[in-house]
Amino acid sequence: MKLFSILRKPTFAIFLAGLTVFASCSQYETDEIEQENLSLEQLENIHLDIKSRYQIGNSLTQKTSSDNELSEIFNSKFEENLEVAQNQGVEYLFEANGLDSSLPSTIDWALNNIDNENFYEELLQREEIQSVEQAELIFSYLQTFIEYSNLSANAKSAYSKAARESGCGRAVVGTILTTAIFAGVTAATGGFGTAAAVGFLVAKGWNTYNVIAACSE
Repeated sequence: MKLFSILRKPTFAIFLAGLTVFASCSQYETDEIEQENLSLEQLENIHLDIKSRYQIGNSLTQKTSSDNELSEIFNSKFEENLEVAQNQGVEYLFEANGLDSSLPSTIDWALNNIDNENFYEELLQREEIQSVEQAELIFSYLQTFIEYSNLSANAKSAYSKAARESGCGRAVVGTILTTAIFAGVTAATGGFGTAAAVGFLVAKGWNTYNVIAACSE
């Protein structure tokens, strides 16, 4: 499985260009890995980096005009995408936006197995992860789910609720990721769509009242 399916949309060409440029600047060893999965050590280091960035959150983030544009696009698109996720499923929303529709179930699995000794090896058996950007998006999705569950007034147990095949929280977090990627591709200059989306997620730019209250009864 690949994270992104082939799209015919013009914005996807920009997104692919961003992946190529961003990979050359990455802190991780990614030479000649296009045809093979990342190593377990690389995968673990990327996850640790994402978790560390989530802990810092937006406390050290200086807002820029690009960040503001990204937030505006996210906020304008979020409710529309959430309606699709709630009515037709998160997998449908992913597929409609050119994302691998199997990823939500992979995250469901990850939330239930994150404490396993062989977690990263088992993750690679479920999902082919061939680039740093792909791994960053997967772990950003995972950490956003945990963060959202902890913040949501409805969530008494992040892990027990996260793996449900349906439910508002699952739809919300799937929508957060999808909309962040859309906003990153649309707003980012220089083709850095992935970097913009991940930066938005780890800085918790999605943490607004409307998002947190989306599952309120």
